[in-house]
Amino acid sequence: GKTRGGWNTKLHAICDAKGRILSLYSQTAIEWIAGKGDKNIRVYMSQHHKKSHATALCNYYESVINWVKSTFPVYRKEMKGLEWGELYKEHKDKDLNLDELEKRIKNLLKDENDELKSKKGIWEYVLTGDKRLLDIRAFKVKLVRAGGVEPPRDQPKRF
Repeated sequence: GKTRGGWNTKLHAICDAKGRILSLYSQTAIEWIAGKGDKNIRVYMSQHHKKSHATALCNYYESVINWVKSTFPVYRKEMKGLEWGELYKEHKDKDLNLDELEKRIKNLLKDENDELKSKKGIWEYVLTGDKRLLDIRAFKVKLVRAGGVEPPRDQPKRF
């Protein structure tokens, strides 16, 4: 069922009470705990394949999901598919001002000047401050539509 903020609580359960894997999210969980890439996954699986349960994997996955839900309590469709495992590893121990994060996210999502090509980088940006993550347009779409700006002839249009 849905909770306050739009998070679907049933969607993210990957294990039953005995630590048995239930979900297609298991590959995501393995990538989060072991790292991306076939080699990392093979190493993790070789170390854990004889276990009759996946409790450690399930607990790690739940820790990531709980961190995301508590850090960003309002779910938005743009959050789907982000590298939450990496963000968790890098930022889980930081003392974050959650009200400030949400305020910054809301302002960036408004994008009143239509400057962002994609809004997916907003969450990592508010955690890191790296402006490259915002994928800002070279020219504001409103100006181009109004005929006020043309990109240089040697560069393709970026919108």
